Amino acid sequence: MLLAISRPLARSGAGQGTALHARWCRAGLGWPGLGCSRQEYHYTAATAQTAAASSSPDNGSGPSRAYPREPRVGVGVVVFRTPPVLGGPEPEVLLVRRAKEPDKGRWCLPGGSLELGETLADCAAREVKEEAGLNLLGATDGSSSASSGPAPWDLLKNGPIPFAAVDVIRKEPGGGIKFHYAVIEVAAVCSDPAAAPVPGDDADGAIWVPLSKMRGMPDLTVRCDEMAEEAHRRFAVLAAGQ
Repeated sequence: MLLAISRPLARSGAGQGTALHARWCRAGLGWPGLGCSRQEYHYTAATAQTAAASSSPDNGSGPSRAYPREPRVGVGVVVFRTPPVLGGPEPEVLLVRRAKEPDKGRWCLPGGSLELGETLADCAAREVKEEAGLNLLGATDGSSSASSGPAPWDLLKNGPIPFAAVDVIRKEPGGGIKFHYAVIEVAAVCSDPAAAPVPGDDADGAIWVPLSKMRGMPDLTVRCDEMAEEAHRRFAVLAAGQ
C-alpha cells in the first residue's frame, strides 16, 4: 500500500506531490500512518503554502511577495521636496499610503523590490515615479551635474544615494515568515518642488509631510521617521551665514 501511494507522488511533480502529501498528513492518513512525521507535516504544508502564495496574484497587481523562499532586497526612498538645508526652511518628505501588504493602509516612504540588473538609484527613481508620479533630481530628468563643492547636498544633485539599511520581517502567529526584506534606504531630491504627488501602482495616497510632523504620526510604518531624520542629518548643508 505504501509503495502504490508513493510512486504516483514521485511522478506527479514536486509541487503537486508536496501538496498531496501535506493534505494526507492533515487528514490523518500520515503522521504516522504513512510515515509522515510532525516535522514532515509542517515542512510539506509550509512548502505548499509558499508555492501557492508566491505564484498567486495580489489584488491584480502582480505576483504576491508573501511567504518568500528567501529574503528579498527592497529599496526605500527618502525624497526631499527641496534640497535639505540646516537652519533653513523645514524640509518636507514624501510619504505614500500602501494599498497592499505588507503594511497595507499605513503611511511609509515610497519604495519596492529591487529588480534583477537594476541599480539602487534606478530602482528608487522607478518606484517614486510609479507610486507618486514624481521625478528625482539627477535620475530621470537629465539635470545631473558635477559636484561643485564638498557639501553633502551636492552629492544628491547627481541622483539618489544609499545611506542606511533596515530589516523588515513580518511573522505569522505560528512563527512562519510572511514577508522578509532587507531594505536599502536611499536619499533623493524631487526634481520639481512644485509638482503635486499623484498616487499610483501600490499606493492609494501620496503627500508631502514636514519632517517634524513625521515623528509620532499615526499609521506611520515603523522607522520611517528615523530614516528621514538620518537622511537630513547626513545630507543637509548649513544655511548661508550659519
